Amino acid sequence: MAHRNTKGIIGIWLCAVALLGVSCAPADYLEVNPPPLRSINRTPAWEPVAIPTRAPSPAPRVFDDSLLSGHPCAPPCWQGLTPGITAETEVHAFLDNSPYVADWQREKQLNGSVEYKWHWASPNHAQNPNVMQVRDALLARITLTPDTPATLAQVLATFGAPAQVDIHTPAGADALEWTLDAYYPERGLRLTLTALVHTDDGDQICPVEETYVQTATYLPAGDIDTLIAAAYDVLVERDMVLGRLHTWDGESCLAIKED
Repeated sequence: MAHRNTKGIIGIWLCAVALLGVSCAPADYLEVNPPPLRSINRTPAWEPVAIPTRAPSPAPRVFDDSLLSGHPCAPPCWQGLTPGITAETEVHAFLDNSPYVADWQREKQLNGSVEYKWHWASPNHAQNPNVMQVRDALLARITLTPDTPATLAQVLATFGAPAQVDIHTPAGADALEWTLDAYYPERGLRLTLTALVHTDDGDQICPVEETYVQTATYLPAGDIDTLIAAAYDVLVERDMVLGRLHTWDGESCLAIKED
């Protein structure tokens, strides 16, 4: 038994000496630099990863067809604005937020009124701007070049025959270029139509299939005198228009009245 214990003690002692020899070895035998790290194809956690994104879709183009559809409101209302009722602050807010408006500017007139001029946002907008006139902080009239074509046949189907019409030549045009102003006083509406044809004797003009609405003017609803007064700022013009007015059934040719 003593012999076995002695061998065990000697074995333990030799192991201890071996360990001491390693720890006390000269520095030349120590590995100073750690082994290089192996590169792996992995994105570090701190590096942002590019995520593919889809380009935003362009905003849909909107077209105004409210003259014939009556949506969202019918004349004398247009897109929630009503001449004689709507305040200038509401006009300003509409122009700032409406999808129909591309750009606008405010111009003060010599007679004290204010005009807001703007273009349609749709890609086929007319070159002439639309105009909203404000008097005494209230919307007085809206003059639009229709964004969606409207023919005379469609107008008559929607509104019936006008109460009065005025045949005249546009400013600066010759006597062969005639326009027809159709008045709907109860609706506060004046529609200016073009493409009228002379009769053979030249004393009458007749609307044809190509007759279309050139401008739509929204005014305060009332009788014909109220409508003319709202449509024309100059008293002389009002008197001239009143003297030219016709009644019309919507079908017959119209006699031309000289100014």
